[in-house]
Amino acid sequence: MISNRVRQLYQRADRVSGNRLDILKDALRTFIITRASQASASIAYYVIFSLFPLLLVLISAGSFFLDSEQVYLKVTQLIQQAIPASSYDWIVQNLHHVLMQRGPVGIIGLATLLWAASGGFICLAYNINLAWLEARQRNFFQGRLIGLQMIAALSGLFFMTLILDTIIGLRHLVNLPIISVLPLQIWTWFYGFFSWGAIFLLFFMLYDLVPTVNVPRRAAFWGALTASVAWYVRSGFRLQPV
Repeated sequence: MISNRVRQLYQRADRVSGNRLDILKDALRTFIITRASQASASIAYYVIFSLFPLLLVLISAGSFFLDSEQVYLKVTQLIQQAIPASSYDWIVQNLHHVLMQRGPVGIIGLATLLWAASGGFICLAYNINLAWLEARQRNFFQGRLIGLQMIAALSGLFFMTLILDTIIGLRHLVNLPIISVLPLQIWTWFYGFFSWGAIFLLFFMLYDLVPTVNVPRRAAFWGALTASVAWYVRSGFRLQPV
């Protein structure tokens, strides 16, 4: 009797809320079935071992086109925005030590770093796919390919921010009115908006392209918007040019 009464109250509240309570119930059910807490631990484990290869890939690849010191400063800035302050100094010190000890990175070395860096992204893609119980899992080669594609997308956005940094730094030397006339504050706002937009685009691609099922674009959009705003707030609104 009591359970029937509770069920009726729930169904009424769900109808009033536009079936939003069912969304929360399904999310909680999927969270339990896929063991999301254990999945977060496995993602953290793989990301730790993929972090340094990824940072070395960004610095090594960026140094082919821009000044290596500028690339290093930009990478450390991204680390500061993404990593808790308690781990920042340790990561930067070890990264600096590795860069001081290494020699020039060739094509084979870069490919090896890419292979090692893709591990964390493969684990991330696998667990994102688990959110849809009907989704099929990728095989080994498909998983590795999606990991490398995610690195390529991240690297492309990283290089775009480097180019924007360079334009801001040289704005007084460029003989174009639209670049040289705008004050630094306007460029800083534009840079912050662009950085947030890049983060939003990354999350949107994760939610829209990574799952092997057809995800509604509207759902991917709102998920990416929520995640990117949370990331921006978590960073302390520090998306500023180097």
